[in-house]
Formats: sequence, C-alpha cells, structure tokens
Amino acid sequence: LRDGQMLLGLSSKFHMVDAVQGANRLDRAMLEAALPRHSSGTAVLSWPAQSHLLREVSPMTSASIIQKMRAFFAWQIIDVGGFPSQDIVQEVVHTADRVWVVSDQSVGGIVSLSELLKNLPAKAGGKGVDGLVVNRTYKSQGLPPLDIAKRLELPLLYALPHREEALLKSSSSGLLLSESAPSDLYVQEVKKMAQGLMENKKKKSEGIQEASPT
Repeated sequence: LRDGQMLLGLSSKFHMVDAVQGANRLDRAMLEAALPRHSSGTAVLSWPAQSHLLREVSPMTSASIIQKMRAFFAWQIIDVGGFPSQDIVQEVVHTADRVWVVSDQSVGGIVSLSELLKNLPAKAGGKGVDGLVVNRTYKSQGLPPLDIAKRLELPLLYALPHREEALLKSSSSGLLLSESAPSDLYVQEVKKMAQGLMENKKKKSEGIQEASPT
C-alpha cells in the first residue's frame, strides 16, 4: 500500500478512497492539484496507508474510478499484488485491457500465483490473464521461466533478470535504477515491456480505424 509513491519519492495524502468519495467532482483540474507527479510525468493515485479504509471502497466503485480516469490519462498501470480484497482484484481485472501476472522462481511464489489464477474472472471473449512476467530471474538456478509458464498454462511475456543489488544500491541513493544506470539490463527489459504495450495499443487503434465506416 502506497509503495508507488514511496519508490518514486513522492508524497500525497490524497488516495483511492478520496477519489471514490469525490467521484462526482473528479476533473482534470482536481487531478492536477491532488495527484503527485514524478519528473517523468507519471501521476500516482495510491491506495490508503490505513488498510481499514479500504472497507469504504466497493468493487464497483473501484471499477468506476478506473473507467473515469480513462478520460484524463492515456495509460493506467494498476498494481493489485497482495491486495486484501479479492472482489476488488476481480473487478479491476475485468475492467483492464491487459492483465499480466508476476512471479519469481520460488516454489511459494508459483503456488501462490496458481491459487490466485483460479479466482480471476475471464474477460469478454477470452481468459482473464494475458500472460506471465517472471521477475528476479536466475539463469542457472530455479525453475526456468518457460517451465513456470507451462505449469501455469500461460504465455511467457517477459523474464526480468535478478538485479537486486543494483536496485538496492540505486534506491539507497534516492534514485530509480533508470536514473542511476539507464543502460542496466533490468531497465532495458522493463523498457521492452512498455514498448510492447504501446505497440499493442497502436495495433488495436489501427484495427478499429480500419473497421470503422468512412
């Protein structure tokens, strides 16, 4: 909870429950004033730090905020990892255009993800999950990413290298790894993930334009 702000060196008291309670007043001016913004341009809306406040947010209201935000942001990245309310997780998954699940190579991580997948809803016209991202990957240790994907019956989208030391060193200096070491292999792989999403969105947009009547 709120780790998006922490990792980006941001601070704001405005959170998701505030957005839900003030949904009728949400407009561009309010979001510009309320949401903290990173130097990259990324704006962050966090869940509240006090987990008991989450009881005030229903699955449907979470989904309505996500839909409302589409009018103000071209992209929304929503992290529901470890989220206590499975109902909200399911509603977010149902609302999202793309759903990626993330695991490391540990047995606990793989088993936990397998249990999560059983409860995720299917999106219209297909499965609820687009694919798997394996994080903190060791080349010579643990179950290979492709084998993990086969066990979970998911396409393997990306395998990020284990760069814990570099990430820790960077965050200890108050920087993102992309700021301190932009050529690092981990940063390059994350860029590929972003580029892949952008290309998919471009193809989808072009497909819609081609199908539209003139």
